[in-house]
Amino acid sequence: MLYKAEFEDEEMEIFDADNHEEAVRGAYKFEKEHGTAFNLFLLNDKYDEIERLF
Repeated sequence: MLYKAEFEDEEMEIFDADNHEEAVRGAYKFEKEHGTAFNLFLLNDKYDEIERLF
């Protein structure tokens, strides 16, 4: 599944994860590079946001 994380430095990362829990852990790993994650979305195959996790 595709996820998009948005960060305090106004950057975003799109990445694959097997489930929501893995996506949350993945978003937190990007915090070293981008600062605090403040949005995490599940995306469809067209990169549309279909669910907000946080």
